[in-house]
Amino acid sequence: MALYKIEWRKSAVKEFEKLPKKEKAALIEKILSLSTDPQPMNSVKLVGSDDSYRIRHGNFRVVYQIDDGVLVILIVRVAHRREVYK
Repeated sequence: MALYKIEWRKSAVKEFEKLPKKEKAALIEKILSLSTDPQPMNSVKLVGSDDSYRIRHGNFRVVYQIDDGVLVILIVRVAHRREVYK
């Protein structure tokens, strides 16, 4: 089983840093688990995109892209559900 490297967009890091402490802990755990399973059971492929997926925790969403060619997961957005798709 291959391990994926997790990379973050600068904008996603800024969004993540603004989250409540309790939510950060749970989300970071889910994000780190993507390195071994990039498409967990609760992930959803986003409509209109070839490689974008979303996982959720409560009212927060993590949008990420998978590049199987170089085994990289790029965290694109981390935000509240009402803001993440804008």
